[in-house]
Amino acid sequence: MAIENSILIRDSKGKEIVEGAQIKVGDVMFSGQTKPGSEVHVFDNGQSRFSSQAASDHSIGKVLIPFKEGSHTVTTKFEYLDEEKTLSFIVVSD
Repeated sequence: MAIENSILIRDSKGKEIVEGAQIKVGDVMFSGQTKPGSEVHVFDNGQSRFSSQAASDHSIGKVLIPFKEGSHTVTTKFEYLDEEKTLSFIVVSD
């Protein structure tokens, strides 16, 4: 069975964030999978936001990160397969 790198990014209401989306200020939840023991690094506009090592079940866990108003480009770098995934979105105030 092939292992794939995946990342799921959801807004504070649990809705998946897609490319170009506008979301409200608040916490953003990251979850995903990769090869057990492999590192995953998440950057926002080039700044490191968190790193995680995948567990034996392939999970990188669930991480909540607060995002402030403005444009954000989130890059997820997977050690396994040396892969990157990028997502851009805008955070707006209420």
